[in-house]
Amino acid sequence: MTAIEQYVQGGGGKGARVVLYQLDLTMFDEGTLYLAPGTVGTGAVEFGGETYVPHPIKAEGFEQAMDGPNPRPTLTVSNLRNSFTALVEQHDDLQGGILTRLRTFERYLDTGAEPDGTATLTPDVYLLARKSRHTRKEIAWQLTALTDVEGVELPGRKVVRDYCPLVYRRWTGAGFDYSEATCPYAGAQSYDLDGNPVPNSMDKPSKRLGTCCRVRFGVNAALPFGGFPGVARVRAR
Repeated sequence: MTAIEQYVQGGGGKGARVVLYQLDLTMFDEGTLYLAPGTVGTGAVEFGGETYVPHPIKAEGFEQAMDGPNPRPTLTVSNLRNSFTALVEQHDDLQGGILTRLRTFERYLDTGAEPDGTATLTPDVYLLARKSRHTRKEIAWQLTALTDVEGVELPGRKVVRDYCPLVYRRWTGAGFDYSEATCPYAGAQSYDLDGNPVPNSMDKPSKRLGTCCRVRFGVNAALPFGGFPGVARVRAR
């Protein structure tokens, strides 16, 4: 039995419950956003070594009936000052982003009485499936569970035409870190977003076929591009 299960069974409902959100946008080369429900000026939340920045955010509809279909929750975030507009417009409404909802108790935060970054109830992990609302005040998405077989796409991942989802190497200052890289490029020359030669410290992939893959591997090489350039552009109506 985990620490949080013991706490809940022992009457842990008397403690302050904390809900945190991780929005994984690494497939768009935007990293992961760590968000805590709150307003500007509210203190950040430290949990599991990560800093969760306060931002008006709400996810609801996770309840599941015993014999019913998988729930289709909704995620709503504040868009004041157009804080999410640029991301949405640049990356196809963020469809395919991964939301993880963590539920824990104040006592397990890094500043709590019993710090424990693993003390969470079963995380809820969902895909951003469809943007349902976009105003100056807020943006909302319908979510779909990763385990929802009705949402599975062939070949088992989101089909994106012009973007490569492979993880690129990371410059550490002393050399390149390939520990999490799935892109096979290990050349000595580094390039910027436009495909221009730059020092290693400025190495940055555009994740595009022309300015990234072809520049690094050669125009006539077998390119390991992870996107699907042969797919036609289709916009749902």
